[in-house]
Amino acid sequence: MTIKRRRRASPALDARSIPRDAGRMSKIVNLRQARKAKARAQAAKTAAENRAAFGRTKAERALKEAEEARARSKLDAHKRDRDERDET
Repeated sequence: MTIKRRRRASPALDARSIPRDAGRMSKIVNLRQARKAKARAQAAKTAAENRAAFGRTKAERALKEAEEARARSKLDAHKRDRDERDET
């Protein structure tokens, strides 16, 4: 009994035309570099969160302080002295 081999439909799909490592092997990764890259990404994420939470320009800080001072002075201007309350 002889075994007949089937002929492939397209020579482009022949196993000899596909590189041996195509789809079978992963990329070689240096673990030290991968660990450092992961740490850098985490640090960058933390830095971005801190910039959003705490990062204000000098002008923004000065403006906020001026607004607070203006509000304090306005409130102080509307306060009554203790002497006035006792007289009424």
